[in-house]
Amino acid sequence: MDTDNRSPQDNEFYQKGLAAYRKKNYGYAIELFKEALKAYPDYHEYEHYLWLSLREKRSASAAVPLRSLVEMLAIAFLSIKLSLLQIAKKTNRVKALLKKIIAINPNNASALYKLAMVFAEEGKTQQAIHALEEILAFNRENIKTLKTLSRLYYNNKEYEKAKLTATKLLKLSPQDIETENILKNIAALGTIEGGFDEKPAA
Repeated sequence: MDTDNRSPQDNEFYQKGLAAYRKKNYGYAIELFKEALKAYPDYHEYEHYLWLSLREKRSASAAVPLRSLVEMLAIAFLSIKLSLLQIAKKTNRVKALLKKIIAINPNNASALYKLAMVFAEEGKTQQAIHALEEILAFNRENIKTLKTLSRLYYNNKEYEKAKLTATKLLKLSPQDIETENILKNIAALGTIEGGFDEKPAA
């Protein structure tokens, strides 16, 4: 594969995809982001804009009962295959299948969460975080996602994000002991490290 040693940001398909997305030409943007992903299959930003375009296209389209039924049946079929692959521990195929499910329904929080957990099990914390952040793009009060994200942010030493996420979670789910402990630990670390989360004076 020849990428001309250029940054993924310079990819022609990606740049054209962004232009199409900004013009609300979501169908064309989707095809362009798919092409960009062929060159950089693991590049998060391409996938983010692909899923975002899929969501926007879905949102802009009128709801069609038959389409919903077809989607449900397709996802049900893929979910059966997914269970078998998980049992066989075919991790790469599990990820590929989850992404197929997300392509069918980009608002499928369950598939995105499962994808995040596969990444987490592989030790790919940043990719797990990205997948969970996608859920919050359309479901900002998903308690399970917020809880996992606050822990991953904390373990990844992204303390400001962990603090914001944990604080939001406690408003939705008061007296969550794990989340309270994360906030206490962050407060202690802030004291030890000289107030890492304090904003500089204007």
